[in-house]
Amino acid sequence: MSSGKYDLVIGNGCSFTEGGGLNNPRIYKFLTNKDMENDDGEIFMKENSYPKFLSDKFECNYKNISESCSSNNFIIERAYQELQKHNDKRFLIINQLSMPTRLGFKNKNKYYSYNGMAGKLTHTVKDGNYTDHKFIDGLLENFDKFYKHYILDTFDINYHWEVISMQMDLFNSWCEKRNIDNYWVSWDEYNRISHIDRVIDCDLASINKWAFEHRLRLQDIPLIPHKDSHLSIEGHKKLTEIIYEQIR
Repeated sequence: MSSGKYDLVIGNGCSFTEGGGLNNPRIYKFLTNKDMENDDGEIFMKENSYPKFLSDKFECNYKNISESCSSNNFIIERAYQELQKHNDKRFLIINQLSMPTRLGFKNKNKYYSYNGMAGKLTHTVKDGNYTDHKFIDGLLENFDKFYKHYILDTFDINYHWEVISMQMDLFNSWCEKRNIDNYWVSWDEYNRISHIDRVIDCDLASINKWAFEHRLRLQDIPLIPHKDSHLSIEGHKKLTEIIYEQIR
């Protein structure tokens, strides 16, 4: 067990917290001069993500439970499920909210986290655990029709953020009662949640806008072979410093 402030730092979000882009074979080889084999990409991206760098700051273990394409409601639900697994530890959890048109739905024993109109991340749900993660391009199944009609005909972005704000408030209270330190970062539309307690301020902007303005994306690296809008390793390190200074 760590002798410091925390025993465990948990990072929870979509690919932007997962370390996305660093697992791209071309980017991996460009940055490491090695060909990617087996789990090299997944290890490399998580070991160079801001949850890992935060755990180094606090001299404790880390766990990055982020998954590509995760919707906001799935991110919050996953945080709640994960924290109940470690009730004997002192936590810091950073929840990164994503794009509003990523929505999650459960149907029988399947959970679908939709990535806009690009496709969906599917999970098998058993005993509160999400397994068999698969990304499926396109929205072709009968169940997808509900999502497409909802987004195209019904979805209200203002209402989405009102609901997410309410869930954030409730989650803050739940964590406070259990002496869990939780904070939020916003990849998109920081202004929608900036009024909520424990939201990290990145120059009064979302991570996306902040990274663009400071050239901290992978695609900002000269000669990089694949244009990718995720954070560079330097971007993860800079974000770590911002979070650390606001919570330590």
